[in-house]
Amino acid sequence: VNYANRMMEADLWLEGERLLLRLNSISRRVLGVYHDTRTYVEAAIAFYKTRRVMVKSENAHQYEFLNYDNSDYGHKCVIKGPIVDAVNRDTKQEKVQSINFDDLRIILGTPVVLRGMDKGLRHLSGKLAVILEWNDEADPFTYQVAFEGNRYEPCNVEPKNVRIVFDLPPKRH
Repeated sequence: VNYANRMMEADLWLEGERLLLRLNSISRRVLGVYHDTRTYVEAAIAFYKTRRVMVKSENAHQYEFLNYDNSDYGHKCVIKGPIVDAVNRDTKQEKVQSINFDDLRIILGTPVVLRGMDKGLRHLSGKLAVILEWNDEADPFTYQVAFEGNRYEPCNVEPKNVRIVFDLPPKRH
C-alpha cells in the first residue's frame, strides 16, 4: 500500500490504483477477507477511487463526483459535499446537488477518458489519461492530461473532451 501511495505522489496515478486493485485481489485470496492487510488495502482503494472535483467559484472545498446527469446530454453532473475531512469523512453533513460540468475543476490525478477530439488529436479519442493540471488562464479553459506508460505526449484538452472514469479498464499491453 505504501508503494502505491508513493506511485501516486509521483504522478503515476493509474499505475498506483491498478497496483492497489491487484493487491486487493491477491490479499483476499491468500490472506482472507477479514485480514488487516486486506482491509487496509480496501480502505486505500475506497479513498483513491473517490473521484473528486472542485466548484470553480469555491476553490476551497472538494466534492465527490457521483455521476453525469444524462437528462441534459452530460452537461450537468451530480456532486456530493463539500468534503471537509477526506480521511474521517462525515457524509451525513454533505449535500447532493446538480451542477453544470463546466463549473467544475477535476482534481489532479483523476482518471479520465478523452472523447470528441478535434483535428490533429483525433487519435487520442477513447484513450485513458489522468489530469495533471488545469489552466484557468487559458481561453478556453483547459486541462493538461498525461497518458499511462507515456505512450503519448501530455496535451491540453477542453472540459468537453473529458469524461471521468470510475473504474479503470484492464491494462492494455
